[in-house]
Amino acid sequence: MFAKFACCIVLVIGHWVWVLSTGRIVERNSDGSPKRMIGTHLDITERKETEAQLQLSRDRFVSLVGNIPGIVYRCKYDEQWSMLYLSEQTKVITGYEPNDLVDNYKLSFVELIHPDDVANVAQKVRIDIEAHQPWSVEYRLLASDGSTHWVHEKGQAVYDHAGNVLYLDGFIHDITERYHTQSQLYRQQSLLEAMSKQGQIGAWEVDLETNTMYWSDEVKAIHEVAEDYQPVVTQALDFYKEGYHRDRISQLFKDAIITGNSWEIELIIVTALGNECWVKSIGQAEYKNGRCIRVYGSFQNIDTHKHLELESKKANQYNKNLASLTVSPEVLAGNFDDVKSLVAQSMCEVLGVQRASVWLFDELNDEMHCMSLFVEQQGFVEQSLVLKASDFPIYYQSIFEQGLVAIDDVNSHPATAELIDTYTTPLNINSMLDAVISTGEGILGVLCAESVGSYRCWSQNEETYLRSLATLVGSVLMSQRRKQTAQELKIALVKANAAATAKSQFLATMSHEIRTPMNGVLGMLELIELEALTKPVRTKVAIAKNSAHSLLSVINDILDFSKVEAGKIELESINFNVCNLLGEVAESQALAAQDKDIEIIIDLVAVTPVQFKGDPGRIRQVLTNLLSNAVKFTAQGEVVIRASVTPIEQQYQLSISVKDSGIGIDLTKQKDLFSPFSQVDASTTREYGGTGLGLAICMQLCELMGGTVTLTSEVGQGCEFTATIMLQEGSETERSIPTIDLTKLTILVVDDNETNRIVISQQLAHWGAKVELACNARQALELCEKRIAAQQSLYDIALLDMQMPEMDGLALCRKLKADDDFKAMPLVMMTSIAGMEGAQRFNDAGFQAYFPKPITTADLISTIAVIADEQCSTDLPLVTSSYISSLRSDQHRANSHILLVEDNPINQQVSKLMLSKLNFTVTLAENGQQALDILAKVPAEHFNLVLMDCQMPVMDGFDATRAIRAGEAGAKHQQITIIALTANAMDEDKQLCLASGMDDYLAKPIQLQILKDKLDQY
Repeated sequence: MFAKFACCIVLVIGHWVWVLSTGRIVERNSDGSPKRMIGTHLDITERKETEAQLQLSRDRFVSLVGNIPGIVYRCKYDEQWSMLYLSEQTKVITGYEPNDLVDNYKLSFVELIHPDDVANVAQKVRIDIEAHQPWSVEYRLLASDGSTHWVHEKGQAVYDHAGNVLYLDGFIHDITERYHTQSQLYRQQSLLEAMSKQGQIGAWEVDLETNTMYWSDEVKAIHEVAEDYQPVVTQALDFYKEGYHRDRISQLFKDAIITGNSWEIELIIVTALGNECWVKSIGQAEYKNGRCIRVYGSFQNIDTHKHLELESKKANQYNKNLASLTVSPEVLAGNFDDVKSLVAQSMCEVLGVQRASVWLFDELNDEMHCMSLFVEQQGFVEQSLVLKASDFPIYYQSIFEQGLVAIDDVNSHPATAELIDTYTTPLNINSMLDAVISTGEGILGVLCAESVGSYRCWSQNEETYLRSLATLVGSVLMSQRRKQTAQELKIALVKANAAATAKSQFLATMSHEIRTPMNGVLGMLELIELEALTKPVRTKVAIAKNSAHSLLSVINDILDFSKVEAGKIELESINFNVCNLLGEVAESQALAAQDKDIEIIIDLVAVTPVQFKGDPGRIRQVLTNLLSNAVKFTAQGEVVIRASVTPIEQQYQLSISVKDSGIGIDLTKQKDLFSPFSQVDASTTREYGGTGLGLAICMQLCELMGGTVTLTSEVGQGCEFTATIMLQEGSETERSIPTIDLTKLTILVVDDNETNRIVISQQLAHWGAKVELACNARQALELCEKRIAAQQSLYDIALLDMQMPEMDGLALCRKLKADDDFKAMPLVMMTSIAGMEGAQRFNDAGFQAYFPKPITTADLISTIAVIADEQCSTDLPLVTSSYISSLRSDQHRANSHILLVEDNPINQQVSKLMLSKLNFTVTLAENGQQALDILAKVPAEHFNLVLMDCQMPVMDGFDATRAIRAGEAGAKHQQITIIALTANAMDEDKQLCLASGMDDYLAKPIQLQILKDKLDQY
């Protein structure tokens, strides 16, 4: 039998009472039903009320904890922080159910703490527990979704009576949002502070209600005060520099308070440490109820920027000053005397100094003299100031080594220590800026800027300005010196020209004095050789003739060298056969080689092609010199001439080597071999003779023709000279003057000189040509246009004069060549002797031929025949007298009659015998007057030409020629060919001959072959 318990509410005397009823069955009926029961009733109303109150308290706690935005916990004080209780907010923050963590059911709470924070949190909690104080700590929790939450935990330990920790209670609040906001604010604050420091800008405030002032840390830093400095309104404005700056900020502050005006201004303050600093102050007022309650703003350090700005303005000022000085009339004129004063004044005004000066060194740089001194309020001061290197060696050394010396304090700088007693102190000079005036020739002087009465700290821009100014002064000095040098050179040039003229006159005189007797010697020797002579006599004559030729060769070398030295050699450009040329030169030396039993061998296998265009006369001269030297210096063996041709772009290089088996030349002496007037040694000169000019002339001629001369030699092994020359390819094969019927030609003659027109037309008409005349270029064009309009054929040839009014011959040529109707017409240029240097210009313009006036009948007819020949190629070279000579072959000479005008008896005999040998009839006149008389008595064609000596008594050859051309011997002889005979072989003499009216020129001594060639030409 078990007792039964039951709680129920019963109504007792009108009150409901909780009772605890107990009872049991003590007797049953036969059917098993209860028969008798016993029990008790206990009033438990009070206990029930207490339980109800406890439940209500629990419900309120759960509701309160559930509504707290954070985790409420109780845990054991062990390593895992084993949780005994966690509120429902655990799931919101961590994503885990509280039961997952209670008693470490699924994981411990420590596992939720960020690994990097576990140690710090544990240490913090341990320290505070030991100190019996609550803790407060921030750390990170790792949620179930992988996110991180920043939390703030506050907690404390619960102890027993013995002080042992029973458990830990605490509260964990999620501060993630607040943490990020604080971090952002912190970053922004850090950035602002960094920007403030970087920009050196701070904030300030004046509270007028409390009469207090606030400065930020940066404002304090700008004022160079301590961090705990407390600014006072009445003292703050005193930091501004006394005077304008302090007065200005005071006025602005008052205006802001009274009128509310704001300000922004740049002023100077003097810091607590005494340093001046440019600042930018910005301020504005705040009003309340019509009354100013505070003034606040910003404060920025702009000292560096301001100085840069000021320096930039100064630099611009310096540059403007330099630019104006550069284009000033004084500088452009290059007159230092004017520039020195201008520079001294500019230094004083632009640099703001009280003294500025310009100094120049003497030639030895031992002294510097003040050339110009400008003093403020005094202007230019005349003082004879001299600073000697012996008195101030350190200053001199500094100037020369550094180029620029910037001295802020002359009393402490080592460079000016020597100047204190004698220079700087008496003049009250405290600072100096000195820059040297230097040029390519060295240091010439010094520019000096001096501060009197105050000290200067020289800036980089000031130093640069003074350097540039010194450079400008240096250029003026150089310009002035160049002008002086140019003037000196001009005077020297005049003297040199006078010396050259004197030299030419001396050479001409000496040439005359030598050639006059040489003419007789060589002429008579050549005539004697034509006689029947005994062998001993013939030998003596040959020796005498060789000696005479050697002497003549010396004279020719000197004259040729003079021409090359003066640059008066002109090169021809005519067609020639190089193989024939080499053969002729070898043949000319064959006799000399045969006399020494030397064999001359010519190797021309590599010469292809053989036709070239160049100057065969000069090539002959070079090769003749090399070959004659080879024969001269070779005692036995052979001389080999080897030639080759190499194409180079549009030209050909002709290489001619002359190799001998002679004495050879030492390597150390080869370098001087091509210098004028030098030979290997004196013994060579004594043994072989010579002037030492031959190889120098060869080198210069080859260089003129685009090549050079080289040498390979060993002593005793002979020499090999190689000459190279650049040539054009020959445009045609060898030709001779063609035969042509002039009666079929129509020729246009254009000349403004009526006499020339008549003479040329008569010459041409005499040969049967049809001639039309034009007095100027305009009329010539009209005649050409008429022929085209009348459908007549164009002129076969046109002869154009160079010097004509309105349009000269060159311009007329270009106009004709530019017209399709006229460009095919061949043109011949006729000009004065002074225009000979323009041959290439005429060729480029389109002329087919070019002749100096007066043009000879033979050259004129030959030129017309060459140009009009239909069988001639269209690419003829410019036809000249030399070209005609190269085409003219030996022709049968009829028994022509020549008038010989010569005063020297020996030369009379020599010339008469030579002319007779050449089958000419000779009439002799002993001076120019006799020649005029003889010509006046004979008919027009009695004499074929006149050989005229230049220097004769009574009337010389020049006057006689002018008289003949003037018609004093009769008009019938005005055009007779006159060839000069003179002992003067200079170009000036040739020009004089031609200018007097002579047709050509023969230099004495006259050689038979040269005379023959010249007469054949005419």
